[in-house]
Formats: sequence, structure tokens, C-alpha cells
Amino acid sequence: MTDVRAQQAVYGARVEQKFGIREDAADGILAEIQAHLPRDPMYPTAQPVSTTYIRSIDDAGPKGKIRVRSYPASESAPTFLEFKESAKAADELGTKTRIPVAKDFVSQLLGGADTKDAVDLVHRSGDELPTAERAVRLIGEGMEPAVRVDYLREAFEDTAGTVRVTVDRNLVQTGIGRLAGTSTPRPGVIMELKTAGELPAWLDGILVAHADEITPLLKGKGSAALTAAKAGVELLR
Repeated sequence: MTDVRAQQAVYGARVEQKFGIREDAADGILAEIQAHLPRDPMYPTAQPVSTTYIRSIDDAGPKGKIRVRSYPASESAPTFLEFKESAKAADELGTKTRIPVAKDFVSQLLGGADTKDAVDLVHRSGDELPTAERAVRLIGEGMEPAVRVDYLREAFEDTAGTVRVTVDRNLVQTGIGRLAGTSTPRPGVIMELKTAGELPAWLDGILVAHADEITPLLKGKGSAALTAAKAGVELLR
């Protein structure tokens, strides 16, 4: 297996890896991937995605990561509140859970709404209830909408769901709430690989062939955006 693979985090039965791709090489690499994987029907073309990250801005705040993902080009597409956590050991599985929320969920929080009302806690039951309750608890302890990342996404997945590749371009990082006032483009292209186990040989071969143009990423989009927004606010003071 090639040594250019990124640090891994397992979500359910899939291993996730993140890479930065040089912009001038992205189209060629994407063409090679498309020769092996069909497009995800949900992404027939590049689609805009907007993800808000709810985090602890202050170091003393609660630990956790919440994201709210929406699809601005589709009125019918749901908005999701998600928890996504990495495995803490090689023999453990990570977790990813999500529940649908109102499209204006983040706006409600920024406007001072009670989190129980914003998440519609009274109507949650079954598998949705623990996720909703956890979000209410963490936001009540000090987590808050901190940054939003907007980007164009292309997605490819095999019919068995064992290999998925997403490619994000035109990323813009924007501070919101207490970090409002900072908005910066993030250069480059981000590719995420999700596989059921080890990479297939053809995908590993692409990573090896383009090792000079592909860089493993240890930080996700939210963590990178939060770092940039906090630094930007410091410069504005």
C-alpha cells in the first residue's frame, strides 16, 4: 500500500481519507477516477454545498463537533445536523449520525432561539432522539455556530457502495456568530476517499502516480476554517 495515504478514520464500514490536490492537476486526476466510478445520482453535475460547523470557540468549551449541511441548489433537499467522529484506535469504528433539521436551523441559533425549539426536540423519538439531545446538551454547554464552508462538490460511487470519492472546489471559509467578519477563499481542491476496507488497486495506483500533486490532509474542512477564522478575527482587533 502506498505511503501517500492520509491518516485514516473509519466511519461505519468505510475508511475515510482526505487529500489536497493541486488545482492544475485536479481535472486530470478526476478524469482517471471517472474511468472507474460512476457519478453519484445525487450529484449529476457539480453541486453547491454549504456546511456550518458548530464548535467551541474558546479553549475551555466542551469538546465535540457538530456540522449542519445544506444543499442550496435544491429546495427539496433536506438539511442535516450531523455528528462525525474519528475512531480513537485502529481496532475501533468511528461514528456518523445525523438527523434532519429546519433549513433555518443555524439562523435560529444565531438569533438566540432555544436549542430545544430549533432542533424540535419535543417531536424527536427513536434513533433521532439521542442525537437531538446531544446537540441540545453541547450547544447549551457553550458550542456555537462558528464557521461556514461553501463549495462545489462532485461525487462518485460504485453501485455496491464500497468506494466513494468526493471532490470539492471553490471553497470559501466564512466566520459567523462571534467570528463574523472574516471570509477567505481556500485555494486548491479537496478530495475525500471512502472505502470499505483497503483502497482498490486502481485507486491506490492513482495516488502513487500523482504523489507529487496530492497531499494528505490531517485537518478537515471545519477545523481548518475555524483556525483561519480565529486568526482573522485576531487581525481585526
